[in-house]
Amino acid sequence: MPFINERLETNRETLARNRADSGPVRVSRFRFEPDAVMASLRANIVGQQHALEAMESMLVRVKADIGEENRPLAVHLFLGPTGVGKTETVRLIAEAIHGSRDALCRIDMNT
Repeated sequence: MPFINERLETNRETLARNRADSGPVRVSRFRFEPDAVMASLRANIVGQQHALEAMESMLVRVKADIGEENRPLAVHLFLGPTGVGKTETVRLIAEAIHGSRDALCRIDMNT
């Protein structure tokens, strides 16, 4: 029966060999942390728990950078009366992801 130290060394060698064989590790191009963004959103958005949960899921997907290259990062439709925080929510997210509150595409459907 091998000693624990021998097993650890074997595991280290196997891990190093597998890393070398797997190619480069993909790193996200985004520098934000979903937890920090969500803390900011929760501090600024009140009474929208369901919407915040959807935003958290979206932020995790964007951070993982698993979308197609020529497609939008995310598409959301915000509905509701004036003054409930739809635009402010999007601006907070745009600032977290892109560093600017204006890095968004907004279509105003009011007539």
